[in-house]
Amino acid sequence: MKLKSLIITSALLFAACGCIQAQSTQVIAHRGFWKTNGSAQNSIAALVKADSIGCYGSEFDVWLTADNRLVVNHDSTFKGVNMQKSTAQQCTGVTLDNGEQLPTLQQYLEKARSLKTRLILELKAHKTPEQETHGIHHFLTPRNQRIHTSRPQRYSGILPGRRPLSQRVESMGLCRTRLPLQCIQEASRMD
Repeated sequence: MKLKSLIITSALLFAACGCIQAQSTQVIAHRGFWKTNGSAQNSIAALVKADSIGCYGSEFDVWLTADNRLVVNHDSTFKGVNMQKSTAQQCTGVTLDNGEQLPTLQQYLEKARSLKTRLILELKAHKTPEQETHGIHHFLTPRNQRIHTSRPQRYSGILPGRRPLSQRVESMGLCRTRLPLQCIQEASRMD
């Protein structure tokens, strides 16, 4: 009888621990939920689809263009257009695989305002530290601050592109602004 009680108690404890762990595990869509029909990496559709399946967050990548605008894309060069050497108009003129135009950060954040999923921004490593610093400053402009703070619970973190950038992000106080962002450090990068 004692053995039976011990086994049942152990099973219940094991099940309870599994439930607690499952509740604390969160799914973050990498570049949105893009491996599905009608979607593409870092597209607005991928963001919406990540939200529609209940993802806790959606990671997306940001580049600073030659005319100092922020665009959402993973690769430094996409369909022959170099994000850093091209204007925002040239970058957003690129058609993604799902038929959408490559979005600006502004367009991406505007869409995110109506969604529940949290955003995890990765500022890609640029050619110069000055470009990266300018990208951070642009992200924190008053116009963008209004979008971020309108639904502050939706912005979770920023992934700096490389260690010197992460140190500048910290020293600039990005993680101490009105935005509830955390600077996320990764032990190893996988792109």
